Amino acid sequence: MTYNETEQLIQRYLEGETTPQEEQQLALEVSRQDAPEDWKLIAEMLGTLTIDEALYDQEMRRREEVAVHTEKKKMHPIRKRMAWMWTAAACLIAAAITVPMVWGSHTEPDMVAYVYGEEITDPEAVMQLMASTMEDVLDNGPSDPVAQLEGIFGN
Repeated sequence: MTYNETEQLIQRYLEGETTPQEEQQLALEVSRQDAPEDWKLIAEMLGTLTIDEALYDQEMRRREEVAVHTEKKKMHPIRKRMAWMWTAAACLIAAAITVPMVWGSHTEPDMVAYVYGEEITDPEAVMQLMASTMEDVLDNGPSDPVAQLEGIFGN
């Protein structure tokens, strides 16, 4: 406040026209270290309680401003939890898209036959080889499994 504004507030105080908030503001002004001597009388009139209350309120406002400023810098715990939840959801979606693409790119044949060291992966060819082998075994081969194995391995 300027000197003139403070003087006007003092006049209104002396006439009984000030609000409690204005009296607190006046108490802060007249209790300053650099306040003129004639304001010291007003400080005595206001009393220690009013001045202390005004100083206390001023300190509480300052602390609240600091707390609000500090709180703005911090992320609220609920927001932090929500951020983790959305991050986890994004990771799950990325995994749900990526995993089938990776596993789907490795196509392996459903049927494989090895005939004389050659790999055959065509399903129709594998089925034909299997059917012909079964016919040979059932029609032409001996019914004794030991004889079949000896025929295969040559003993």
